[in-house]
Amino acid sequence: MHIPLFLGEFGFELSIHIPFVNYLYENNALNSCHVMISMVDWYTFLPSNVIVICEDKTRSQILTRLSQYPAVVCSYKFAKRILSPEMSAHQKLYDTELYKPPVLKGRYSHLVLDFTERPLLIIHNKYSIEWDKQPINFINVSCLKQLVQTFHEKYCIVYIHPTNNTDGYVKDNQSLLEFNVPEDLWGHGFTIQKLMKQYDLSYNTLQLALHDKCTNFISVQGGSSRIASYFQGTNIILHKQGSELQAKSYEGYFEKLSHAKIYVVENENELLLVSQLVY
Repeated sequence: MHIPLFLGEFGFELSIHIPFVNYLYENNALNSCHVMISMVDWYTFLPSNVIVICEDKTRSQILTRLSQYPAVVCSYKFAKRILSPEMSAHQKLYDTELYKPPVLKGRYSHLVLDFTERPLLIIHNKYSIEWDKQPINFINVSCLKQLVQTFHEKYCIVYIHPTNNTDGYVKDNQSLLEFNVPEDLWGHGFTIQKLMKQYDLSYNTLQLALHDKCTNFISVQGGSSRIASYFQGTNIILHKQGSELQAKSYEGYFEKLSHAKIYVVENENELLLVSQLVY
């Protein structure tokens, strides 16, 4: 089977597209898979002769039904199962026999030398237009500062927040807005942009290497919550709005990605409280 380039949301590429691609590969049913060049590192579970590398393109499609995902359709056809045309992309669990997230832990840590004796704590954030509205699912600066102040002695903190000029970041249909955070996290950590300069690695490559070295994550609703759920450990997710809660996705397929321990909070006060209890 031949899987075309995926141009939907980044988060859905991780949580829907890749697990079904891996199912096809594990069942010797995958002939080729087209992948954007900045996403190639996410597909290291595939042999190089299967991957067709394509230029990066802006993510623009809004895929609301599973029947719009070629990898899902091909998996159902291969397994001779019936896929409902109206089945929503937002689910608690997908077909567990066909849903096979690849094991990513252990594939990338060698790309970055250890740069701290303390364990890593990765904090994800975003500040973008969401659903044609102002930013919603983000950690405000005051909360971010408190997190850094609280944990910098115990952990080496890495802050991951893409910007419009971040090398290797594939933009989607949500405009990124200005959100100023110093590269040294007020003297207590690193931004991914600072580490990109130090290691001369692209955004996704470095992001994967850092996650592979880490088991402690704080993320926000969207793509980052899925990234941080692929690498075992613990993931505290700030969710203010989105379909994942109603669909019960966090207690469903999110845990299937790598059996990470998932905590969901709905505001910054809860985030600070739960983070202190967990970390």
